[in-house]
Amino acid sequence: MRLQNIKNTSGVFSLLDFSRIATLAESIGLDIDHLDRKDILDFISGTIMEYVSPEVSGVIIDPEFDFSNLIKKSNSTGLVMSLEKKKDSLDPFGMPIIADDWGIEQIRNNYGLVKLELFYNPQEAEALKKKQFVAEVHDYCKYVGIDFLLELMVYHPGGSKEITEEIMLETQLQAISELSRGCDLIGLELLGDSLSAVTMTAALDTPWIYNAREIGYEEFKNNLRICVESGAKGFMAGDPIWFGEDVKKVLSSYENRDKIEEYIKTDIRDKVIEVNRIAIEISSNVES
Repeated sequence: MRLQNIKNTSGVFSLLDFSRIATLAESIGLDIDHLDRKDILDFISGTIMEYVSPEVSGVIIDPEFDFSNLIKKSNSTGLVMSLEKKKDSLDPFGMPIIADDWGIEQIRNNYGLVKLELFYNPQEAEALKKKQFVAEVHDYCKYVGIDFLLELMVYHPGGSKEITEEIMLETQLQAISELSRGCDLIGLELLGDSLSAVTMTAALDTPWIYNAREIGYEEFKNNLRICVESGAKGFMAGDPIWFGEDVKKVLSSYENRDKIEEYIKTDIRDKVIEVNRIAIEISSNVES
């Protein structure tokens, strides 16, 4: 699979991130360690897949995703698959851990692109190992003929000094310079204003998309406008689509599956349609 398989006819990447589905479970108080609760989450994610995937250019899933729900994905929607294991017990700032019986070959066999979430600080002890790992993933993806999305998350270890927005932006730019050539597409957070987004675009040879995490829907729309106007080629998002008290109220009605399904078919789907429209319209204006 190549990048063209996960962007729409307007050339915009609109990726619905099911690898963030655990944040949905947490927000509605769903303990997925219990089998019956896991079944409810699978129903919610499967319903989102069925009714919302036709509105995006691609979906992102992780190895923990219920693969039976993949048959509900629209045939016109591309597939991105996370390489890393996501477990609460793992240190997110450590080296990425690959899930058991999983890897680039398995992703290729499922006709997906590879996605890797990487928390990175250029000054951390494992910075060199992480850079080497990203380079190895990219090289092997090229060898087997699929493209690679790097989800780059910069961080600062706590306790050293006060971390300002300026420091975080400097860290992000340095991380971009060290890692962006080791992927085909890079997902980045917006850590500042429009000037910071323009600066990121100028620093990159690789296309980038806005990675929206741990924010609400209205903030997402505002940031998306800033990013696409500044050169981003689209977005990857999950949290803003299923965060919020209105979503929580409906989706936490575990036993009323008809109500949940109707809400997903209308409200959640409408949100995705709206942000798609925003990204396409702004991208068209930027291109012209």
